[in-house]
Amino acid sequence: MKNATINDIAHEAGVSSATVSKYLNGKKISDANAKRIQKSIMHLHYVPNPIAQLLRKKTSNCIAVMLTNMCDYFWGNAYNEVESFLLGHDYSTLLQRFDPSIKDQTDFFNFLMSTGISGCILLDETSAQTNLLNLLQNRGIPYVFMDSCPTNGSYDLVTTSNYQSSYRATEYLISLGHRTFGVLSGPLTHYTSTERLRGFADACKAHSIPKENIQIRYGDFRVEAGYPMVQDLMRQRPLPSVLFSMNYYYMVSAIQEVSARGLRVPGDISLITFDDDDLFQTVNPPITVIRQDLPAIGRNTAELLYRRITEGNLSAPQFLEVDAHLIQRGSVANLAK
Repeated sequence: MKNATINDIAHEAGVSSATVSKYLNGKKISDANAKRIQKSIMHLHYVPNPIAQLLRKKTSNCIAVMLTNMCDYFWGNAYNEVESFLLGHDYSTLLQRFDPSIKDQTDFFNFLMSTGISGCILLDETSAQTNLLNLLQNRGIPYVFMDSCPTNGSYDLVTTSNYQSSYRATEYLISLGHRTFGVLSGPLTHYTSTERLRGFADACKAHSIPKENIQIRYGDFRVEAGYPMVQDLMRQRPLPSVLFSMNYYYMVSAIQEVSARGLRVPGDISLITFDDDDLFQTVNPPITVIRQDLPAIGRNTAELLYRRITEGNLSAPQFLEVDAHLIQRGSVANLAK
């Protein structure tokens, strides 16, 4: 049986096809015409063609969530909240891997446009190294950065209270008598790395920790990158009293390397890290962490993007910080006793 068309509906209802189109797109028509059209739709079992509607509208209720690594530790719990919020507001999500090494993203952008996206959530500041942001801006497609953003410019961003959380964690370590630090940091081109190091450095300065008591090593965001960093710090004499990892990856490396060297935690060295994981709760002793509220970050990101889409331009780029929480376990020694 042939599917009913808009023209069939119009013929039976005694109205123009333009009037039927207005009705189907939620535009204002007379109550009398609306009743006739609805009656014809029911009688003819009309089912709208979503693809045709998309082509006419040139947009859809779809949000592209763009990340550079599908296996990344961070995004899972945050994405669950993004999807939950958007589904509750009649938006779907499209997970899309993004390759920042390709400077000209025109082809990639054209693919996104073929899906009719209404907005983007960006999980990596390296998108600014390409022409993607310009392409989005030129088409008027709103986007929000989640967790990190480019350091050159002002953008909508939802992230952890990186500076404050690092500052408080460092003060906690100093209050327990720690005066020598090995710090495992991400690259200084990364917003969160910079902010966490800044909080650490300011807390050390406020408490007169000598610079020579601080050893910092840098790497990219992989567990494998942490091993040479930790090994180098383990060769320092005297050994730092605490290893402070600025992310999950390096702490995995640190746990394995400390164990391989037969060092006692926290007897020989203390461990503390940003990010929590089941692993950190099951090792002996459990690892003290600065736990990010990833669900809240995801929810706030989705809410901000939704406002951008539905309310138009807000007064200025929005910067939202979600507080992290210090979870004290058994991996940090109290040297002040």
